[in-house]
Amino acid sequence: MSWQPDPGSVAGILQLLRDSQVGDPQTQRSVQQQLASYNAIPDFSNYLAYIYAELRSEPEYVRTAAGIMLKNNLRDYYGQLPDEVRRFIKAEVLKCMSDPVVSVRKAFALIVTMLIDKDKHQSATAGGLGAWPHLLGAIGQALEAGSDAAMVDGAFGALQLLCEDHADQLDAPVDPTGARPLNTLLPHVLNFFRSSHEPFRRAALSCVSLLLVDMPAAVMVNMDNIMQGLLFLRGDPSAAVQRKVCSALATLCEAHADYLEPHLAPICEFVLAATELPPGASSGADDSNGLALEACEFWQALAESELCYEMLPPYLPRLYRALLDRMVYSADELAQLADQCDESAADAQQQMRPDRDQDVKPHWRRRPGDESVVASDADADDDDEEGGGDDDDEASEWTLRKCAAVALDVLATVFTDETLPLLLPLVQQRLEQPSSQWLVREAALLALGAVADGCGEGMSEHLPQLAPFLLAQLRDSQPLVRAITCWTVSRYVRPLLALDSARWLPQLVGALLERLGDRTKKVQETACSAFAYLEEAAARSLVPYLGPIVQTLMQCYERYSQRNRLLLYDVLATLADVVGAELNRAELLLPLLPPLMNRWSQLPDDDDSALCPLLECLTSLTAAVGVGFQSYAQPVFVRCCHLADTAFRRHAARQAASGVAPQPSHQTASAVGGGSELELAVCALNLISGMCEGLQASIESLVAAHPPLLELLYTSLQSGSAPVRQAGFALVGDLAKFSFVHLKPTLPQYMPVLLNNLQLEFVSVCNNASWSLGEIAVRLGPELQPWIAPALHKLVSMLATGAERAKERQRRVPSFEHLLDNVAITLGRVGNTCPDQVAAHLEHFVQPWCMRLRQLHDDTEKESAFRGLCALIQRNPQAVVQHFVWVCDAIASWRQAPASLQPTFSNLLHGFKNSIPAQQWSEYFKTFPLPLQQILRDVYKL
Repeated sequence: MSWQPDPGSVAGILQLLRDSQVGDPQTQRSVQQQLASYNAIPDFSNYLAYIYAELRSEPEYVRTAAGIMLKNNLRDYYGQLPDEVRRFIKAEVLKCMSDPVVSVRKAFALIVTMLIDKDKHQSATAGGLGAWPHLLGAIGQALEAGSDAAMVDGAFGALQLLCEDHADQLDAPVDPTGARPLNTLLPHVLNFFRSSHEPFRRAALSCVSLLLVDMPAAVMVNMDNIMQGLLFLRGDPSAAVQRKVCSALATLCEAHADYLEPHLAPICEFVLAATELPPGASSGADDSNGLALEACEFWQALAESELCYEMLPPYLPRLYRALLDRMVYSADELAQLADQCDESAADAQQQMRPDRDQDVKPHWRRRPGDESVVASDADADDDDEEGGGDDDDEASEWTLRKCAAVALDVLATVFTDETLPLLLPLVQQRLEQPSSQWLVREAALLALGAVADGCGEGMSEHLPQLAPFLLAQLRDSQPLVRAITCWTVSRYVRPLLALDSARWLPQLVGALLERLGDRTKKVQETACSAFAYLEEAAARSLVPYLGPIVQTLMQCYERYSQRNRLLLYDVLATLADVVGAELNRAELLLPLLPPLMNRWSQLPDDDDSALCPLLECLTSLTAAVGVGFQSYAQPVFVRCCHLADTAFRRHAARQAASGVAPQPSHQTASAVGGGSELELAVCALNLISGMCEGLQASIESLVAAHPPLLELLYTSLQSGSAPVRQAGFALVGDLAKFSFVHLKPTLPQYMPVLLNNLQLEFVSVCNNASWSLGEIAVRLGPELQPWIAPALHKLVSMLATGAERAKERQRRVPSFEHLLDNVAITLGRVGNTCPDQVAAHLEHFVQPWCMRLRQLHDDTEKESAFRGLCALIQRNPQAVVQHFVWVCDAIASWRQAPASLQPTFSNLLHGFKNSIPAQQWSEYFKTFPLPLQQILRDVYKL
């Protein structure tokens, strides 16, 4: 007997759906409680499907709510539903593809993709689309007939999500005949390129664009028809359709640019016209701006293809002009920036005016070298991890202006100095505009910054004239001109210092310090970013200017509003990183530390968003000033322990309340993924590490007085959050260096966890775990022996992986390369600690080890690694006989070997040479690369 709904249950669920749309918090709590009870009913999903599909007399919002609730219910409980319930739901849902209500059809698409996703994971053989054969038939019939507008709209809604989420299944056999759905569906989709109904043309283009990403076989077979369709739609009267065409062309350019080559001339003409389209030229400003935005995206994609250098030059004069025009701020952008550029208020009132909520986001310190061609509009570092944010937040919104600037930047990297003869006259013309045309001048300044990297050599000729001009623009009457000039100056800081540091450094310092004190928030923001770049570039050359720098920064600290105060923390931290102990002077510490520590004492423990940036700043400062922080050390240390402990407790309580079981550390992703409380724990642990580095041996008394730290540290090492473990292992290494007497008793507990984290899945965690193992080995000595075998296995395995990647010429990832460097150093330290145990295995890893050792910079860590290498070779010289050239190559990598190692190297090399007959050595030595032979002869008289 088929399922039949109970009228009483239907009425109850209908009331639940109506209540779910009420915004009252108490009603919402009641809805959640009722929903929990309904979810226990086996056929609750049946009721939702029935209301969604059958009760067409109910209001639109009720049926739509039923559909969304059904989708969520399927997400959470699909695996518990019997097959007959699944079949019933699919049959009911399919009826809604042609529903006259738009929101119901949109819900249909969401339910469809959810069902396909769940079916895909339920069965490896007949899952996904294969478990719902009627769906594809219904979509195909709707597109083939094309007569029912609602049905076509519903079919396209579902198909677009299927192309986005399940394109692999559309191109896979779904029945015993081996038929692939896309072979049938794609021709129907392409027919809609010539539909008289504009939304259907857009929908067809969306489907094709999504399929172009993976280029399934059906797309390749139909590529001629696709290209003809795209060329036909260039002339579509709808800017929204043309926008989709640009998007499809950009996607195709990224995936298979060769398909564009025969048609590139008409395509470039079309996209260039779209780029030139002035705002509001189409039926709506949003359409024309969106079209120009997609056009700029196309130029970026083309610039990164092999076609660019040969095919694009004829269009460059028009293109550069169009990009410059598109880089001018829009009226909407100016309205969004009005508050940040307001100079009308009194100075003190303006600085302390509260920020908008969306302006004060979680903030993470900008890492050295982070630079963006759109940083002038807002530091991308303030975006959240997923790049989201409020639509009205100018800092995170991707705009036509930003896209055009990035396109110009990418083109400059392709055509390098060839760009300048075409671009500079256009820029010069715009820079000469009268003051009333300041927006045009501002865009030209943005363009000068955008080409700084790509055209660096050519622009160096203009620096003597450009620099004074830019410094003058820093005093322009318009805040946005001053702001963009700060950023453009930052792009030329390094070339200017390389050209004449004595001349330009004092001028740059003075000019940017002046802008840090600007009355407008926007200029303050870009000045902070620019000064941080100057700090990185000038480094210790800033020491003579530390007095005015610290004075200005702390004056700004008292005046800035919350958002820009966060940026100022970056400036202070970067300054500490580059000048180090030079900050440990009474005349600098007096204005520097008391305001920061006053802020530290004022902030409550639960204000994570304000505490985390301050803790990050203090981490760099404590490491730099060393004993200059001694008077603050004890209370800061105690509070950091408290903050970390509280954070871990809050996180555990939140997980317990949500019913989430703690995940083993080796199964979790690398994001913090635990809410702001874990971010605070990371910052607190890092600050303790900074204190260790700064106070060094003086940290011992603090560790001794607070034993709970070691318990907290163990908690961090077992955390399900990779950043927490990363911070924990960093602190383990610092305690090994500066407070080993207190760390040593914990090693039987810590070491198994440390060894378990020596895995490449989490590079940053593994890096710190490897480094801390090396620090422990140096101080533990032969007592490391119980952990040698598993440690050696992990370290050697990672070196082998690195060697394989190098052999396959895979792209070098800096974080992975740094990890391998640390592994090589740690292996040397472990080998030097327990040489007899490690030497027995030397033959199996000496070649990849030497390959990595040769890449290390000359420093004390490299020295310790080579001491380990020499100790192992002395214990087991036979192990390197087949790999001696690699040992020689590693030794020759030293520009200047330490005096204490030179005799060891010489004895090792000559000992091997003298161990075999002279003729045999001569023949063997001839097989060495000539540069290596020369170094060994010159330095070691080999």
